[in-house]
Amino acid sequence: MRDVFDLARTLRLDPHTPYHRAYPHLVEFFNDAHQIQPSTVVQAAHMAYGWMPTILEMHWGADGRQLHQVADILTKARHGADASPSDLTLLAGVVNRSLVGASKLLHLAAPDRYPIWDSRVYRFVHEAVPYHHRLNDVGTFDSYINLVRSLAKDPRARQLVADVNAMLGYKVTQVRAVELVMFEHGAKSIDPR
Repeated sequence: MRDVFDLARTLRLDPHTPYHRAYPHLVEFFNDAHQIQPSTVVQAAHMAYGWMPTILEMHWGADGRQLHQVADILTKARHGADASPSDLTLLAGVVNRSLVGASKLLHLAAPDRYPIWDSRVYRFVHEAVPYHHRLNDVGTFDSYINLVRSLAKDPRARQLVADVNAMLGYKVTQVRAVELVMFEHGAKSIDPR
């Protein structure tokens, strides 16, 4: 994997794109949520998928028990708990059967702890084609979370955050700043042939 902090020097973010303009409003949705409710999960999932080029399908079963479990996972994440592999599997199963969607919900609930996971980031980290089965591998996603958290603790991350904040005109976490470098450079990483 290429050095995130070396690449950060070439990072150029357009604060006027819908993607960047919407971000602080999506994160704000969870700001006052001490205890996340099942209805909050549904609302946030629809917001996150409105930010993506994919149509949302939610799968929470007839009794809604899984929706309550997802609300508990997100509440615990907001309060600093790590989601277990089984939590990640459940969350992905409810939210479009996708770790990409699950990562966006986790990130919106706890942007200081959970990076967003998608095909561009996968391409950057693994320098491989982001096939569906690769993106939905819980172990690979969990390793990515730990990688980004580690990079976010690097002393150079403070300057990266300052640079990203200046480019976007709002504050992001160290986790988000690291992930944005991967996202921006993941679009150009490999030739899928």
